[in-house]
Amino acid sequence: MPDKLEEANEVKDNTSRPSDSVVRQTEDGREDLAHDQKQQTDYLKAGGKSGITGPFGKPGFFDSSLGENKDAPDTGFDASMATTSVKSVEVAKKVDKQDDGTVVGTMPRGDVVAANPDGSNDCVEKDGTSIHTNSDGSSITTKPDGSTISKQVDGTEVIDDKKTGIKITSRPNGDQINEYPNGDKITDYASGASKRELKDGTVVLEGKDGFPKMTYSPDGSREIQEKDGTRTQWADGNKTTDYPDGGRLVENKDGTKVATTADGTKTNYEKDGSSHTEQKDGTKIDVKADGTTVTTKPDGSTVTEQADHKEVINDKQTGIKITSLPNGDQVNEYPNGDKITDYASGSTKKELKDGTVVLEGKSGTPRMTYSPDGSREIIDEDGTRQQWSPEGTKTTDYTDGSRLVENKDGSKVATRANGTNTTFDPDGSFTTKDKNGKVIATSKQP
Repeated sequence: MPDKLEEANEVKDNTSRPSDSVVRQTEDGREDLAHDQKQQTDYLKAGGKSGITGPFGKPGFFDSSLGENKDAPDTGFDASMATTSVKSVEVAKKVDKQDDGTVVGTMPRGDVVAANPDGSNDCVEKDGTSIHTNSDGSSITTKPDGSTISKQVDGTEVIDDKKTGIKITSRPNGDQINEYPNGDKITDYASGASKRELKDGTVVLEGKDGFPKMTYSPDGSREIQEKDGTRTQWADGNKTTDYPDGGRLVENKDGTKVATTADGTKTNYEKDGSSHTEQKDGTKIDVKADGTTVTTKPDGSTVTEQADHKEVINDKQTGIKITSLPNGDQVNEYPNGDKITDYASGSTKKELKDGTVVLEGKSGTPRMTYSPDGSREIIDEDGTRQQWSPEGTKTTDYTDGSRLVENKDGSKVATRANGTNTTFDPDGSFTTKDKNGKVIATSKQP
Protein backbone atom coordinates (compact mmCIF):
# COMPACT_ATOMS: atom_id res chain seq x y z
CA MET A 1 0.00 0.00 0.00
CA PRO A 2 1.55 3.42 -0.91
CA ASP A 3 2.33 6.07 1.69
CA LYS A 4 -0.61 8.09 0.37
CA LEU A 5 -2.96 5.67 2.12
CA GLU A 6 -1.07 6.05 5.38
CA GLU A 7 -1.18 9.83 5.04
CA ALA A 8 -4.89 9.66 4.31
CA ASN A 9 -5.43 7.83 7.56
CA GLU A 10 -4.27 10.92 9.41
CA VAL A 11 -6.76 13.29 7.71
CA LYS A 12 -9.21 14.71 10.22
CA ASP A 13 -12.96 14.56 9.76
CA ASN A 14 -14.23 17.61 7.91
CA THR A 15 -17.51 16.22 6.60
CA SER A 16 -20.88 15.46 8.06
CA ARG A 17 -22.71 12.09 7.68
CA PRO A 18 -25.92 11.87 5.64
CA SER A 19 -29.20 11.43 7.43
CA ASP A 20 -29.99 8.18 9.25
CA SER A 21 -32.48 7.42 6.51
CA VAL A 22 -29.47 6.44 4.39
CA VAL A 23 -27.03 5.03 6.91
CA ARG A 24 -28.13 3.69 10.30
CA GLN A 25 -25.49 3.24 13.01
CA THR A 26 -25.44 -0.24 14.57
CA GLU A 27 -23.27 -2.05 17.11
CA ASP A 28 -20.55 -2.68 14.53
CA GLY A 29 -20.73 0.96 13.39
CA ARG A 30 -22.60 0.60 10.10
CA GLU A 31 -25.48 -1.07 8.25
CA ASP A 32 -26.13 -0.95 4.54
CA LEU A 33 -29.69 0.16 3.90
CA ALA A 34 -29.33 0.53 0.15
CA HIS A 35 -31.79 -2.00 -1.23
CA ASP A 36 -30.55 -1.88 -4.78
CA GLN A 37 -28.22 -0.09 -7.17
CA LYS A 38 -30.92 2.51 -8.08
CA GLN A 39 -31.06 3.90 -4.52
CA GLN A 40 -27.28 4.34 -4.51
CA THR A 41 -27.31 6.02 -7.92
CA ASP A 42 -30.08 8.40 -6.90
CA TYR A 43 -28.24 9.27 -3.72
CA LEU A 44 -25.01 10.11 -5.56
CA LYS A 45 -26.88 12.20 -8.13
CA ALA A 46 -28.41 14.12 -5.27
CA GLY A 47 -24.89 15.12 -4.23
CA GLY A 48 -24.50 12.63 -1.43
CA LYS A 49 -21.35 10.57 -0.84
CA SER A 50 -21.27 6.84 -1.39
CA GLY A 51 -18.43 4.59 -0.37
CA ILE A 52 -17.62 1.50 -2.39
CA THR A 53 -17.48 -2.19 -1.66
CA GLY A 54 -14.17 -3.87 -2.45
CA PRO A 55 -13.49 -7.62 -2.34
CA PHE A 56 -15.62 -9.74 0.03
CA GLY A 57 -17.97 -6.82 0.87
CA LYS A 58 -15.22 -4.57 2.29
CA PRO A 59 -15.32 -0.80 1.62
CA GLY A 60 -14.01 0.11 -1.77
CA PHE A 61 -14.45 3.45 -3.60
CA PHE A 62 -16.74 5.38 -5.93
CA ASP A 63 -18.59 5.30 -9.26
CA SER A 64 -17.29 8.06 -11.56
CA SER A 65 -20.02 7.35 -14.06
CA LEU A 66 -22.52 9.01 -11.74
CA GLY A 67 -20.99 12.47 -12.35
CA GLU A 68 -21.48 15.59 -10.20
CA ASN A 69 -24.77 17.27 -9.22
CA LYS A 70 -24.13 21.04 -9.17
CA ASP A 71 -27.41 21.74 -7.39
CA ALA A 72 -26.70 19.42 -4.55
CA PRO A 73 -25.72 20.80 -1.15
CA ASP A 74 -22.01 20.98 -0.38
CA THR A 75 -21.04 17.88 1.56
CA GLY A 76 -17.30 18.22 1.16
CA PHE A 77 -17.10 15.54 -1.55
CA ASP A 78 -16.61 16.02 -5.28
CA ALA A 79 -18.37 13.07 -6.93
CA SER A 80 -16.40 13.65 -10.11
CA MET A 81 -13.27 12.40 -8.33
CA ALA A 82 -14.70 8.89 -8.07
CA THR A 83 -13.15 6.31 -10.40
CA THR A 84 -14.60 2.88 -9.67
CA SER A 85 -17.83 1.00 -8.99
CA VAL A 86 -19.84 1.40 -5.80
CA LYS A 87 -22.05 -1.35 -4.33
CA SER A 88 -22.79 -0.18 -0.77
CA VAL A 89 -23.57 3.09 0.97
CA GLU A 90 -20.85 4.60 3.21
CA VAL A 91 -19.74 8.10 4.10
CA ALA A 92 -16.15 9.17 3.51
CA LYS A 93 -14.68 11.42 6.20
CA LYS A 94 -12.04 12.70 3.81
CA VAL A 95 -11.38 12.31 0.08
CA ASP A 96 -8.10 13.26 -1.54
CA LYS A 97 -6.96 13.03 -5.12
CA GLN A 98 -3.23 12.45 -5.52
CA ASP A 99 -1.02 13.88 -8.26
CA ASP A 100 -0.75 10.50 -9.97
CA GLY A 101 -4.53 10.28 -10.22
CA THR A 102 -5.03 8.01 -7.24
CA VAL A 103 -8.18 8.87 -5.28
CA VAL A 104 -7.85 8.18 -1.55
CA GLY A 105 -10.70 8.17 0.93
CA THR A 106 -10.75 7.79 4.69
CA MET A 107 -13.87 6.15 6.16
CA PRO A 108 -15.40 6.87 9.58
CA ARG A 109 -14.19 3.57 10.99
CA GLY A 110 -10.64 4.42 10.00
CA ASP A 111 -10.52 2.32 6.84
CA VAL A 112 -8.56 3.88 3.97
CA VAL A 113 -9.60 3.17 0.39
CA ALA A 114 -7.92 4.10 -2.85
CA ALA A 115 -8.93 4.04 -6.51
CA ASN A 116 -5.77 3.67 -8.59
CA PRO A 117 -5.30 5.05 -12.13
CA ASP A 118 -4.81 1.55 -13.54
CA GLY A 119 -8.35 0.65 -12.49
CA SER A 120 -7.34 -1.33 -9.42
CA ASN A 121 -8.60 -0.61 -5.89
CA ASP A 122 -6.86 -0.77 -2.53
CA CYS A 123 -8.32 -0.81 0.94
CA VAL A 124 -6.56 -0.80 4.31
CA GLU A 125 -8.92 -1.54 7.18
CA LYS A 126 -8.49 -0.20 10.69
CA ASP A 127 -7.38 -3.64 11.95
CA GLY A 128 -4.57 -3.68 9.38
CA THR A 129 -6.31 -5.92 6.83
CA SER A 130 -5.44 -4.82 3.29
CA ILE A 131 -7.39 -5.63 0.13
CA HIS A 132 -6.13 -5.14 -3.38
CA THR A 133 -8.59 -5.57 -6.27
CA ASN A 134 -7.27 -5.62 -9.82
CA SER A 135 -9.16 -4.11 -12.74
CA ASP A 136 -9.88 -7.61 -14.06
CA GLY A 137 -11.75 -8.46 -10.87
CA SER A 138 -9.06 -10.60 -9.25
CA SER A 139 -8.12 -9.67 -5.72
CA ILE A 140 -5.93 -10.45 -2.71
CA THR A 141 -6.78 -9.83 0.92
CA THR A 142 -3.93 -9.73 3.44
CA LYS A 143 -4.66 -10.10 7.17
CA PRO A 144 -2.50 -8.51 9.88
CA ASP A 145 -0.93 -11.89 10.63
CA GLY A 146 0.16 -12.24 7.01
CA SER A 147 -2.65 -14.62 6.01
CA THR A 148 -3.95 -14.00 2.49
CA ILE A 149 -7.07 -14.71 0.47
CA SER A 150 -6.61 -14.56 -3.28
CA LYS A 151 -9.41 -14.68 -5.84
CA GLN A 152 -8.70 -15.13 -9.52
CA VAL A 153 -10.88 -14.15 -12.44
CA ASP A 154 -11.67 -17.77 -13.26
CA GLY A 155 -13.11 -18.26 -9.76
CA THR A 156 -10.08 -19.90 -8.19
CA GLU A 157 -9.65 -18.93 -4.53
CA VAL A 158 -6.47 -19.42 -2.49
CA ILE A 159 -6.45 -19.06 1.31
CA ASP A 160 -2.99 -18.98 2.90
CA ASP A 161 -3.54 -19.15 6.68
CA LYS A 162 -0.37 -18.10 8.49
CA LYS A 163 -1.75 -19.14 11.88
CA THR A 164 -2.29 -22.78 10.94
CA GLY A 165 0.20 -22.86 8.09
CA ILE A 166 -2.49 -24.39 5.86
CA LYS A 167 -2.95 -23.25 2.28
CA ILE A 168 -6.36 -23.99 0.72
CA THR A 169 -6.96 -23.67 -3.03
CA SER A 170 -10.57 -23.90 -4.24
CA ARG A 171 -11.10 -24.32 -7.97
CA PRO A 172 -14.17 -23.39 -10.03
CA ASN A 173 -14.84 -27.06 -10.82
CA GLY A 174 -15.32 -27.82 -7.11
CA ASP A 175 -11.86 -29.34 -6.48
CA GLN A 176 -10.06 -28.23 -3.31
CA ILE A 177 -6.34 -28.51 -2.54
CA ASN A 178 -5.13 -28.37 1.09
CA GLU A 179 -1.39 -27.89 1.69
CA TYR A 180 -0.14 -28.43 5.25
CA PRO A 181 2.92 -27.11 7.13
CA ASN A 182 4.44 -30.59 7.37
CA GLY A 183 4.61 -30.75 3.58
CA ASP A 184 1.53 -32.94 3.09
CA LYS A 185 -0.89 -32.03 0.30
CA ILE A 186 -4.49 -33.27 0.01
CA THR A 187 -6.69 -32.73 -3.03
CA ASP A 188 -10.43 -33.31 -2.58
CA TYR A 189 -12.06 -33.65 -6.00
CA ALA A 190 -15.59 -32.54 -6.74
CA SER A 191 -16.35 -36.14 -7.72
CA GLY A 192 -15.75 -37.23 -4.11
CA ALA A 193 -12.36 -38.81 -4.81
CA SER A 194 -9.22 -37.56 -3.09
CA LYS A 195 -5.44 -37.48 -3.55
CA ARG A 196 -2.93 -37.30 -0.71
CA GLU A 197 0.64 -36.30 -1.44
CA LEU A 198 2.67 -36.78 1.74
CA LYS A 199 5.95 -35.11 2.59
CA ASP A 200 7.88 -38.37 2.34
CA GLY A 201 6.78 -38.72 -1.29
CA THR A 202 3.92 -41.15 -0.64
CA VAL A 203 0.85 -40.58 -2.84
CA VAL A 204 -2.57 -41.95 -1.82
CA LEU A 205 -5.57 -41.94 -4.20
CA GLU A 206 -9.05 -42.76 -2.90
CA GLY A 207 -12.36 -43.21 -4.71
CA LYS A 208 -15.59 -41.50 -3.72
CA ASP A 209 -16.41 -43.91 -0.90
CA GLY A 210 -12.77 -44.45 0.02
CA PHE A 211 -12.24 -47.25 -2.50
CA PRO A 212 -10.33 -48.19 -4.45
CA LYS A 213 -7.49 -46.84 -2.34
CA MET A 214 -4.16 -46.65 -4.18
CA THR A 215 -0.91 -45.89 -2.35
CA TYR A 216 2.35 -45.11 -4.17
CA SER A 217 5.52 -45.01 -2.03
CA PRO A 218 8.82 -43.26 -2.82
CA ASP A 219 10.69 -46.57 -2.87
CA GLY A 220 8.60 -47.62 -5.87
CA SER A 221 6.26 -49.88 -3.92
CA ARG A 222 2.51 -49.43 -4.28
CA GLU A 223 -0.73 -50.81 -2.90
CA ILE A 224 -4.36 -51.00 -4.03
CA GLN A 225 -7.25 -51.75 -1.67
CA GLU A 226 -10.58 -52.70 -3.24
CA LYS A 227 -14.01 -52.22 -1.69
CA ASP A 228 -14.47 -55.99 -1.32
CA GLY A 229 -11.35 -56.14 0.88
CA THR A 230 -8.91 -57.32 -1.78
CA ARG A 231 -5.45 -55.80 -1.24
CA THR A 232 -2.69 -55.84 -3.88
CA GLN A 233 0.87 -54.73 -3.14
CA TRP A 234 3.90 -54.25 -5.39
CA ALA A 235 7.38 -54.20 -3.85
CA ASP A 236 10.86 -54.98 -5.21
CA GLY A 237 9.25 -56.15 -8.44
CA ASN A 238 7.04 -58.67 -6.62
CA LYS A 239 3.24 -58.52 -6.50
CA THR A 240 1.23 -59.73 -3.49
CA THR A 241 -2.58 -60.00 -3.51
CA ASP A 242 -4.50 -60.70 -0.30
CA TYR A 243 -8.13 -61.80 -0.79
CA PRO A 244 -11.10 -61.31 1.58
CA ASP A 245 -11.41 -65.08 2.10
CA GLY A 246 -7.89 -65.19 3.58
CA GLY A 247 -6.15 -66.38 0.44
CA ARG A 248 -2.93 -64.85 -0.88
CA LEU A 249 -1.13 -64.84 -4.22
CA VAL A 250 2.52 -63.78 -4.48
CA GLU A 251 3.83 -63.15 -8.00
CA ASN A 252 7.63 -62.88 -7.97
CA LYS A 253 9.62 -60.88 -10.49
CA ASP A 254 11.46 -64.07 -11.56
CA GLY A 255 8.17 -65.42 -12.93
CA THR A 256 7.43 -67.83 -10.07
CA LYS A 257 4.23 -67.62 -8.01
CA VAL A 258 3.09 -68.76 -4.57
CA ALA A 259 -0.63 -69.15 -3.81
CA THR A 260 -1.92 -69.74 -0.27
CA THR A 261 -5.57 -70.47 0.58
CA ALA A 262 -7.36 -69.75 3.84
CA ASP A 263 -7.23 -73.45 4.80
CA GLY A 264 -3.43 -73.46 4.58
CA THR A 265 -3.03 -75.00 1.12
CA LYS A 266 0.14 -73.67 -0.52
CA THR A 267 1.03 -73.91 -4.21
CA ASN A 268 4.36 -72.97 -5.80
CA TYR A 269 4.20 -72.22 -9.53
CA GLU A 270 7.41 -72.46 -11.56
CA LYS A 271 8.27 -70.57 -14.74
CA ASP A 272 8.14 -73.76 -16.85
CA GLY A 273 4.46 -74.24 -15.97
CA SER A 274 5.02 -76.91 -13.33
CA SER A 275 3.72 -76.52 -9.78
CA HIS A 276 3.90 -78.09 -6.34
CA THR A 277 0.96 -77.97 -3.90
CA GLU A 278 0.92 -78.94 -0.24
CA GLN A 279 -2.45 -79.19 1.48
CA LYS A 280 -3.11 -78.84 5.19
CA ASP A 281 -3.71 -82.60 5.58
CA GLY A 282 -0.30 -83.36 4.08
CA THR A 283 -1.52 -84.17 0.57
CA LYS A 284 0.94 -83.10 -2.13
CA ILE A 285 0.08 -82.33 -5.74
CA ASP A 286 2.79 -82.02 -8.36
CA VAL A 287 1.97 -80.78 -11.84
CA LYS A 288 4.74 -81.30 -14.38
CA ALA A 289 5.45 -79.08 -17.35
CA ASP A 290 4.02 -81.73 -19.71
CA GLY A 291 0.67 -81.58 -17.88
CA THR A 292 1.14 -84.75 -15.81
CA THR A 293 -0.32 -84.45 -12.30
CA VAL A 294 0.84 -86.58 -9.39
CA THR A 295 -1.18 -86.47 -6.17
CA THR A 296 0.48 -88.02 -3.14
CA LYS A 297 -1.64 -88.78 -0.06
CA PRO A 298 -0.22 -88.69 3.48
CA ASP A 299 -0.10 -92.53 3.50
CA GLY A 300 2.04 -92.53 0.36
CA SER A 301 -0.77 -93.44 -2.04
CA THR A 302 -0.49 -91.68 -5.39
CA VAL A 303 -2.79 -90.68 -8.21
CA THR A 304 -1.05 -89.89 -11.50
CA GLU A 305 -2.99 -88.15 -14.26
CA GLN A 306 -1.24 -87.76 -17.57
CA ALA A 307 -1.92 -85.19 -20.24
CA ASP A 308 -3.46 -87.92 -22.43
CA HIS A 309 -5.99 -88.60 -19.61
CA LYS A 310 -4.32 -91.80 -18.48
CA GLU A 311 -4.71 -92.17 -14.73
CA VAL A 312 -2.77 -94.38 -12.36
CA ILE A 313 -3.86 -94.93 -8.75
CA ASN A 314 -1.35 -96.58 -6.47
CA ASP A 315 -3.14 -97.38 -3.20
CA LYS A 316 -0.61 -98.04 -0.46
CA GLN A 317 -3.26 -99.25 1.98
CA THR A 318 -4.62 -102.03 -0.23
CA GLY A 319 -1.51 -102.48 -2.35
CA ILE A 320 -3.67 -102.26 -5.47
CA LYS A 321 -2.52 -100.30 -8.50
CA ILE A 322 -5.28 -99.14 -10.82
CA THR A 323 -4.50 -97.80 -14.28
CA SER A 324 -7.30 -96.12 -16.24
CA LEU A 325 -6.59 -95.68 -19.95
CA PRO A 326 -8.04 -92.98 -22.21
CA ASN A 327 -9.99 -95.61 -24.18
CA GLY A 328 -11.89 -96.68 -21.06
CA ASP A 329 -9.85 -99.80 -20.26
CA GLN A 330 -8.81 -100.31 -16.64
CA VAL A 331 -5.92 -102.40 -15.35
CA ASN A 332 -5.93 -103.56 -11.72
CA GLU A 333 -2.70 -104.93 -10.28
CA TYR A 334 -2.89 -106.73 -6.93
CA PRO A 335 -0.30 -107.31 -4.20
CA ASN A 336 -0.31 -111.11 -4.84
CA GLY A 337 0.89 -110.48 -8.40
CA ASP A 338 -2.46 -110.97 -10.13
CA LYS A 339 -3.43 -108.52 -12.84
CA ILE A 340 -6.93 -107.95 -14.14
CA THR A 341 -7.76 -105.84 -17.16
CA ASP A 342 -11.35 -104.68 -17.56
CA TYR A 343 -11.87 -103.58 -21.15
CA ALA A 344 -14.26 -100.81 -22.13
CA SER A 345 -16.11 -103.42 -24.24
CA GLY A 346 -17.05 -105.30 -21.07
CA SER A 347 -14.63 -108.22 -21.53
CA THR A 348 -11.96 -109.10 -18.98
CA LYS A 349 -8.43 -110.42 -18.94
CA LYS A 350 -7.03 -112.01 -15.81
CA GLU A 351 -3.32 -112.60 -15.57
CA LEU A 352 -2.61 -114.63 -12.44
CA LYS A 353 0.65 -114.76 -10.55
CA ASP A 354 1.20 -118.44 -11.53
CA GLY A 355 1.12 -117.47 -15.21
CA THR A 356 -2.47 -118.48 -15.88
CA VAL A 357 -4.35 -116.16 -18.21
CA VAL A 358 -8.14 -116.04 -18.25
CA LEU A 359 -10.10 -114.18 -20.92
CA GLU A 360 -13.81 -113.57 -20.45
CA GLY A 361 -16.42 -112.03 -22.73
CA LYS A 362 -18.80 -109.29 -21.71
CA SER A 363 -21.23 -111.74 -20.07
CA GLY A 364 -18.48 -113.97 -18.69
CA THR A 365 -18.39 -116.21 -21.76
CA PRO A 366 -16.68 -117.26 -23.79
CA ARG A 367 -14.12 -117.87 -21.12
CA MET A 368 -10.63 -118.86 -22.18
CA THR A 369 -8.07 -120.08 -19.70
CA TYR A 370 -4.39 -120.45 -20.59
CA SER A 371 -2.26 -122.30 -18.04
CA PRO A 372 1.53 -122.09 -17.64
CA ASP A 373 1.89 -125.84 -18.43
CA GLY A 374 0.50 -125.20 -21.89
CA SER A 375 -2.99 -126.52 -21.20
CA ARG A 376 -5.94 -124.33 -22.00
CA GLU A 377 -9.70 -124.26 -21.76
CA ILE A 378 -12.51 -122.54 -23.56
CA ILE A 379 -16.06 -122.35 -22.28
CA ASP A 380 -18.46 -121.16 -24.97
CA GLU A 381 -21.61 -119.16 -24.41
CA ASP A 382 -23.74 -122.31 -24.91
CA GLY A 383 -21.83 -124.12 -22.16
CA THR A 384 -19.58 -126.19 -24.42
CA ARG A 385 -16.18 -126.73 -22.84
CA GLN A 386 -13.00 -127.36 -24.74
CA GLN A 387 -9.80 -128.35 -23.03
CA TRP A 388 -6.30 -128.86 -24.35
CA SER A 389 -3.85 -130.89 -22.27
CA PRO A 390 -0.11 -130.18 -22.26
CA GLU A 391 0.35 -133.38 -24.28
CA GLY A 392 -1.87 -132.06 -27.02
CA THR A 393 -5.11 -133.94 -26.24
CA LYS A 394 -8.28 -131.98 -26.85
CA THR A 395 -11.42 -132.78 -24.89
CA THR A 396 -14.78 -131.26 -25.76
CA ASP A 397 -17.72 -131.58 -23.36
CA TYR A 398 -21.09 -130.72 -24.87
CA THR A 399 -24.12 -129.46 -23.05
CA ASP A 400 -26.06 -132.67 -23.90
CA GLY A 401 -23.63 -134.70 -21.80
CA SER A 402 -21.58 -136.11 -24.68
CA ARG A 403 -17.81 -135.81 -24.97
CA LEU A 404 -15.24 -135.89 -27.71
CA VAL A 405 -11.62 -136.69 -26.97
CA GLU A 406 -9.14 -135.98 -29.76
CA ASN A 407 -5.69 -137.43 -29.14
CA LYS A 408 -2.41 -136.13 -30.49
CA ASP A 409 -1.93 -139.35 -32.54
CA GLY A 410 -5.11 -138.60 -34.48
CA SER A 411 -7.35 -141.10 -32.69
CA LYS A 412 -10.69 -139.96 -31.27
CA VAL A 413 -13.17 -141.20 -28.68
CA ALA A 414 -16.75 -139.99 -28.81
CA THR A 415 -18.88 -140.75 -25.75
CA ARG A 416 -22.62 -140.17 -25.84
CA ALA A 417 -24.81 -139.21 -22.93
CA ASN A 418 -26.21 -142.78 -22.77
CA GLY A 419 -22.76 -144.19 -22.12
CA THR A 420 -22.00 -145.65 -25.53
CA ASN A 421 -18.72 -144.64 -27.08
CA THR A 422 -17.03 -144.84 -30.40
CA THR A 423 -13.30 -145.03 -30.94
CA PHE A 424 -11.91 -143.73 -34.23
CA ASP A 425 -8.44 -144.96 -35.10
CA PRO A 426 -5.98 -142.94 -37.19
CA ASP A 427 -6.50 -145.37 -40.06
CA GLY A 428 -10.18 -144.48 -40.23
CA SER A 429 -11.56 -147.63 -38.57
CA PHE A 430 -13.95 -147.35 -35.64
CA THR A 431 -15.35 -149.44 -32.84
CA THR A 432 -18.56 -148.70 -30.89
CA LYS A 433 -19.23 -150.09 -27.46
CA ASP A 434 -22.19 -149.82 -25.12
CA LYS A 435 -21.94 -148.47 -21.67
CA ASN A 436 -20.91 -151.89 -20.41
CA GLY A 437 -18.02 -152.11 -22.85
CA LYS A 438 -19.63 -154.58 -25.25
CA VAL A 439 -18.77 -153.99 -28.87
CA ILE A 440 -21.95 -153.23 -30.72
CA ALA A 441 -20.38 -152.02 -33.96
CA THR A 442 -16.98 -151.97 -35.63
CA SER A 443 -15.39 -151.35 -39.01
CA LYS A 444 -12.53 -153.70 -38.32
CA GLN A 445 -12.37 -157.18 -39.94
CA PRO A 446 -12.67 -160.12 -37.46
